[in-house]
Formats: sequence, C-alpha cells, structure tokens
Amino acid sequence: MDMSHTPLLIAKERALTLCTYNSTGLGDRQTDFIAEMLSAKKPDVLLLQETWLFESQLTKLSSLHSDYIAHGVSGMPERREFIGGRPFGGVAFLWHRSLAASTKIVRCENNKLCAIYITMDTTTVLLVNAYFPCDNHSKTSVDAEYQAALDSALCLWIESDADVVILGGDLSTDISRNNAHSHALNQLAHNMNSDLAWRCSEAQQMDTFISSDGKGRSCIDLFVLSQSISHNISFLNLCKICSDAGTSCFPVSRPNKLSRPKWSERMKPYKDDALFWDSVWKSCDKPRVGIVFDLRQNTKREYHYALRRYKREERALRRERMGASMTSSDDRSF
Repeated sequence: MDMSHTPLLIAKERALTLCTYNSTGLGDRQTDFIAEMLSAKKPDVLLLQETWLFESQLTKLSSLHSDYIAHGVSGMPERREFIGGRPFGGVAFLWHRSLAASTKIVRCENNKLCAIYITMDTTTVLLVNAYFPCDNHSKTSVDAEYQAALDSALCLWIESDADVVILGGDLSTDISRNNAHSHALNQLAHNMNSDLAWRCSEAQQMDTFISSDGKGRSCIDLFVLSQSISHNISFLNLCKICSDAGTSCFPVSRPNKLSRPKWSERMKPYKDDALFWDSVWKSCDKPRVGIVFDLRQNTKREYHYALRRYKREERALRRERMGASMTSSDDRSF
C-alpha cells in the first residue's frame, strides 16, 4: 500500500490537498485505514487505485466516510462469475462534501482512468486518477495497453478547457529508469505542458514504493502537474506503508503471432495535429468561435475517433488470438 499527501496552491487564496493511495483491495483492514486517514488528514480529494470492485460493488465507495462523496470505475468485467488469480484494477475518487457543488464527474472510456472537474473561485481543475499497467522493463518497446492509457490521459487533457490539469495515482513506472515506459511517461508530461511533482524543487524526493522485503524501491506513485502550479507544490508527507496485502506482479512477455502496426505509428499524425492546434488555440486566448476554434475541435474529434477505432481493433485482435489459441489447444481447460 502507498500514500502520498500533497497540498497544491491552485487559486490565489485556496490550496487543494490531494492524497493518493493504492489500497490493493477494500477489505476491512483497508477500509478502516482509509476512514482513519480521511479523518486525520482531511484531504480535499483522495485518489484510490486497485479497489478490486466489480461495477455492481462500486456503491461500497460511498460508505468509506460520511464526509466524502465517491465516484469510481471498475477494472473487472462484470460478466465473469469468478476471477482466476487475484482481483485487479479499479480507480476511484473521494472528495469532501464541501466541494460537492463545485465538482463534476468527467466521462472516461479507458477503465484505467477516472476524472473530475473541480471549480475553485475562477480556476477550473481537471483531476485525473490513473492506475497504469505494469512496466515491462523494455528499453525499446512500450506495451500497447500502457500507451493506450497514456493516450487516454492525453485525450482528456486535449478535450479539457481546464486552467489546471493534474494527473495522479499509480503510474507504474519509475521515472528514474532509462526504459521505454519511463520515456513515454516523460513524453506525456511534456505533451501536457506539465511537470512531474517528484522533480519539483519543493518536493521531498523519496521512494514512494518499497517492497515487502525492503529491498525493492522505486518512485511509481506520482503527480503530473500543469507548469502554472508546479512551483507551488509542497509534500507534507510522502510515505510507503508495506503490508502483506500486496503481491509482486511480473509481466510476462509472449511473442505476438498476429502482427499489427505499432500504436505510436498509427496515432502519431492524429495526436500531433490535435496538440498543434490546441497550442495555437491557447496562444490565441482560447477563442470560442472562428477558424482556430474550429480546427482545434476538428483535430481533437479526429484524434478521439482514431483512439476509439484502435481500441475496437485491439479488442477484435484479442478475440481472434483467443479463438486461435483455443482451437489449437489439445486440452479442454478454460
């Protein structure tokens, strides 16, 4: 389990306090800890990862603390009657009831993300909570699932008119590593005109993950902040709480028998166009009408449609692989 507690100066006289916590489930021990932490720290918003809840169980989030409102996304298909191995995924927000009137839920198509808008005085904040796939530790190749999560986060940023964007949670790669996933995360921060909070001069650069045996250490739980506020961050408390709730997860690499164009090759033209016209639109003081506004909307829409089209093709490819595997198998195990 891990938790970081971060106050951010957003509006001129208003700080927004965020906590991020990978709970590895919501058993009695985790729910008791969350309730105690919310009562003690009183953050404005708690970002939860690995809730391990089905869609029908998400109402459990609302019972974690009476002072907080909840919204979550399941990472597990509801249709499955049982789970092979441990449960997985799920992200959620809990925000204080004092923010009820100024908070709006944002729709996300990728179940590794959830997002909300918070309006503070005249400043609008887009807050994105992420639980990204495991790092494959490759020097050259980014997993399609990881890239899909990054591009979904970027898509939220492109579509948003928020003054400030904050991406937080379990980003599942150490930014100090020299590998493909780390470079991809850094590129996302660059594309979003954002900074990694861990690198800010005011932040305490501590490891946010420590394995149960104390030997494995990394910084995988992060906040990515708009550059306009990154200089106002201060980590009051950044710690890792180890327990027997977590188990190690080692990604398995298998050769793909069905080839397809790389994600980056297919999405790059759409992404580059959307980023370019978004930057032009912002440099023109965000007009609501005119050719620049229309070009931004059109390129944003094309990027969004391309993202959805690729995901549909990816799902079809997985079904094809599963069918090929089942027909070629000699046993009858499922």
